[in-house]
Amino acid sequence: MSTFQRFPALIRRELAEHRRSIVMGPIWLAGGLIVLFALSMIWNGVIRLGGDQDLTLKALLQIGAKSGEKGLLLFHEGWMLGLHVLFRCVMIVVIFTYAVNCLFEERKDKSTLFWRSLPVRDWETVLAKAVVMMLVIPTSFVLATFITQALAVLLWALACFTQGQSAAELVFKPLQFVRTQAWQLSSVAVACCSLAPVMGWCLFCSSVAKQRPFLMAMILPFVAWVSLQIMSISTSVRGLLSGGEVLIGQQYFGRIFHAMLPLEQVGEKRDLEHMEHLLEFSPIQQRLGELDLWLGLAVGIAFIAIAAWIRRYREDTSH
Repeated sequence: MSTFQRFPALIRRELAEHRRSIVMGPIWLAGGLIVLFALSMIWNGVIRLGGDQDLTLKALLQIGAKSGEKGLLLFHEGWMLGLHVLFRCVMIVVIFTYAVNCLFEERKDKSTLFWRSLPVRDWETVLAKAVVMMLVIPTSFVLATFITQALAVLLWALACFTQGQSAAELVFKPLQFVRTQAWQLSSVAVACCSLAPVMGWCLFCSSVAKQRPFLMAMILPFVAWVSLQIMSISTSVRGLLSGGEVLIGQQYFGRIFHAMLPLEQVGEKRDLEHMEHLLEFSPIQQRLGELDLWLGLAVGIAFIAIAAWIRRYREDTSH
């Protein structure tokens, strides 16, 4: 059996072992948000359920009357961005938790001995975990975000219908749903590439730590950063480190922060008359052209390769 034949089975194994966080987590989050979204619209009077109750809050209708189609577009992009950021934050937490525990837990419960009895190479196992971390988890959360936003759009259309207004004019026509989904997909892809050194470092910590890989993954970069601030370093050396560092200093935690909150990808202009879109593609394109992104990706791949080597020659851990 070749590697290509074994690899899908390894991915399915990871999904089965981490089903709650990778598969069910996005589903639970999507379901809860849709329920809260619907209840909020009913509670605030956006959706009319009938009867003689005087329902006064008509947020979507008021924005449409005051700002026109451009205001409606920015309004829809705004609430869709809010949902996207919420899913994105949970996604980063799931990825980080998975990365720092996946190899450590296998060494701890000695399941590596079982997998070595099968025709599976150690690098294949580590690569499968890296694919789950870099591709499968983001895909599951992106799909959940898409479904949640699509259902929310239908709720907005229902709100217009219950208020006797045109859903086509207030929701479907101004809302550029495909463009927004394209922005979200590309933004998450760039975020995962930017997080590659952090993910690789966490996977390395999971493979080498004898106890508490989470502390190793967080404390060592923090201590290194504090040490650099205390030490007297020449301006030239400091400039070199700030240009290409991936694990030392503020950039390690900055990558996590920017992956959760893509503030640099939101329109800089705050004047409604001159703002075309709230979600901009230009910062994403600019990020793709930065050397720091590709250098970090290379460092992340290197850490993953080291983790595979460590798994091959060392599997002990303290209980």
